[in-house]
Amino acid sequence: FNGLKKIPKDAMLKELGTKERSFYSKSTAILDAKKIEAIYKSLGILDAMVDPMIEFLDGGKIIVIFNIKETNQKSITNIYFEGNKTFSDRILKEFLQFKEDRFYRIFSSRTGYNVNQVVNGIESLENYYKTQGFAKAKTEEKIVSSNKDGVDIIIFINEGKKYYFGEYGIVNNIPNFKGLEGEEVKKLISFKEGEGFNIAEIQRTKYNISDILQKEGYLSSKVQEEYEYDEMQNKVNIKFIITETKRMYIGKINFFGNLKTNDEV
Repeated sequence: FNGLKKIPKDAMLKELGTKERSFYSKSTAILDAKKIEAIYKSLGILDAMVDPMIEFLDGGKIIVIFNIKETNQKSITNIYFEGNKTFSDRILKEFLQFKEDRFYRIFSSRTGYNVNQVVNGIESLENYYKTQGFAKAKTEEKIVSSNKDGVDIIIFINEGKKYYFGEYGIVNNIPNFKGLEGEEVKKLISFKEGEGFNIAEIQRTKYNISDILQKEGYLSSKVQEEYEYDEMQNKVNIKFIITETKRMYIGKINFFGNLKTNDEV
């Protein structure tokens, strides 16, 4: 690698299809060059350029060379929102892991544009809406402008309408398991009918059900939720579906490191 400074060489080698002591492929080298550029872009270095070339050696061997022109990471100049009616821009910015580049954040690493950080931030923002009743909220981001020093990001929000919890039930597909019937079910549900929809309570209920299954030996059990929307009453009816799985039993119990006492004891 010529010009590689901001990414460790070993880390870069792991991402390439071109391997040492393997047959050379021009198409693979070209794809690797594009992959390297994509890696830089994911780190906010949007203008990096990679040019692959080869150098012939004796004995039918070649050296594959990637000439890299690195640039600086772009900072986030501005964050804009479109479609948010319930929450102000100021409130929404508090839930983002990335921030606008301002003089009072001079030592913050969150003001640099990073694709993974932005994607995670957009997902957390959508999740926030879904904890506030907006069960169908959708968010997506787009870079609307890029200049020499930074980028502007616009976040599109489709809030949808506010929903409330409706009816709920558990669909148990495990034969002969009776631990999720009657009053026991109500203890596992962390929300009540008529309360504002909150996806965090859905996840908490799934955890409660999974915990019971784990304790009963169904270690590979899965719990999935299924939504049914009542648009007339703005309610969400929810089914928690338990996939069929086998019960696991304890086989042998082995001890290691017991030098003075036998396993039987």
